[in-house]
Amino acid sequence: FRSDAMKVRRRRRGMPPPAIPAGRWVSQTGSDAAPGTFAQPYATIQYGWSQCLPGETLWVKDDLTPTTFSSARNGIVLTASGTAGNPITLRGYPAGTRRVIDMTNHDHDTTGGTGVQVAANYAVIRDLHFTEIKAPLRTEPYIDGINWRGSNGQLINCIVSEVEGRGVTIGEGGGTATNMLVQDCDIYNCYDPRSASAYGNADGLQLFGGGTGIVIERNRIWNCSDDGIDMFYQTAAVTTQDNWIWKVGYREDGTTTGGNGSGIKTGSASNSAAHLVTRNLLFDCRQVGINANGSTIANTWSYNTILGTSLAGQYSMALWENAVAHQILGNCSYAVSATGWIFGDAIVRTRNSFDTPPGIAESAAWFKSLSRTGVDGARGANGALPVLDFARPAVGSALIGAGPGGN
Repeated sequence: FRSDAMKVRRRRRGMPPPAIPAGRWVSQTGSDAAPGTFAQPYATIQYGWSQCLPGETLWVKDDLTPTTFSSARNGIVLTASGTAGNPITLRGYPAGTRRVIDMTNHDHDTTGGTGVQVAANYAVIRDLHFTEIKAPLRTEPYIDGINWRGSNGQLINCIVSEVEGRGVTIGEGGGTATNMLVQDCDIYNCYDPRSASAYGNADGLQLFGGGTGIVIERNRIWNCSDDGIDMFYQTAAVTTQDNWIWKVGYREDGTTTGGNGSGIKTGSASNSAAHLVTRNLLFDCRQVGINANGSTIANTWSYNTILGTSLAGQYSMALWENAVAHQILGNCSYAVSATGWIFGDAIVRTRNSFDTPPGIAESAAWFKSLSRTGVDGARGANGALPVLDFARPAVGSALIGAGPGGN
């Protein structure tokens, strides 16, 4: 009724209806034989994308439950590329609305696959919710919700949920995903019960290869049975900042052990890079907040907050590499083992909450609140994270001014 009343008021006032944005259109009731206009939209994303020219937007007019797919292995494959300054964009309508793309009808074949594969360069996907990406027929370990292979891509204000495998992969399977931005996205409920190693591979976001210029920021990742962000195979530096990650490393019940359970894993002995991990909030991860995992190239981890529930076997950070000068500065650790896995002989530690200086005693009084209520709540305007008291320093907190430079 409200929308009808608004239309009546507009007519009475002589106001024009809202302008329909330029671009091409896809709808559940469309046809790929149509011209792709607002009134006569396409039926499938993959066809609509193939018709787009650099600089154009393919608008998703309504929620979709696709029934026609690119292949038995991959649900939606996007190959047409934009150009510098003129990307091709797939976007929910109206702008800011996370239109649902429900992949229930795509079972994948027995070799796994992906819900959406982006092989295009200069591609943008935003304001969409990809869900129910499952593969009951597969025999390979896992599938991907979104598999991004192209360069100069952006995944913004999207949700990826209910995936029988990894939520998002970058650079896996081909291509070099340079200059990739993942921003303001929510990735959750990623489990792989049918893997050869059950529940051992479903990361929220996993990166592969030598793609440079990758930034992962302001995302939330939770309820993934392996790690939150996994850079085990990444060989170029990644900036990971201002993300919230929690409840990783568990199975669906939230208590039974799943995979590794690292909030952020920054490499391995064979694949390393000088990653920057800063201002992230990590809590209730099964094993460790941030894990260098044998990385042989020094990382910088700064101003991260890592919280637990005082369970045995929960650690703040894992840094055991000798002769690697990892820089850890201004990080806060509470209700986890702060230093139990920090014993590399070249680590540079600067005013973390567990260091002396500052020499402050761990206390719940550091924080305004330790209640997790609302962490998965609605985002604000333009995809902003919820504003909560959780994990924020209380007035007069000993944390204030305890970090490097009085921060």
